[in-house]
Amino acid sequence: PLMQWCIVQCDSMYPMIKDKDLILIENKDKRRLRKGRVVIFKDEKGKLIVHRIIKKKDGTIYLRGDGFDYPVDMIKEEDVLGLAVGIFRNGRYFPIKRSKELFFWFFSYPRRFFVNIRRRFLNGIKTRYHL
Repeated sequence: PLMQWCIVQCDSMYPMIKDKDLILIENKDKRRLRKGRVVIFKDEKGKLIVHRIIKKKDGTIYLRGDGFDYPVDMIKEEDVLGLAVGIFRNGRYFPIKRSKELFFWFFSYPRRFFVNIRRRFLNGIKTRYHL
């Protein structure tokens, strides 16, 4: 099929894509696989993952979820199953346009930075006071 729907089952792409959102997936087009794009792929366990391309180099794609502090995933270009092109939430359809992709990508970095600072601070307190 040229397009298919997929139900998201985690918050790795929060706030752009939320748990239980229905996303529209379009077959991949190698020319459209670029930094900032939201794609779907299968991890080594066969689980479908929706993440954003953060880097592309020599046929390898580096991906990460917008939410929290997820590690970077590395996959081959041919492992991408498709591009996220729309979100269906609360009875409404929202197309994922390039401007929306870049907006959420840009604002996910400061959020991740502050989450890391908070985690380090709390881990320091736990270590210091043996909690």
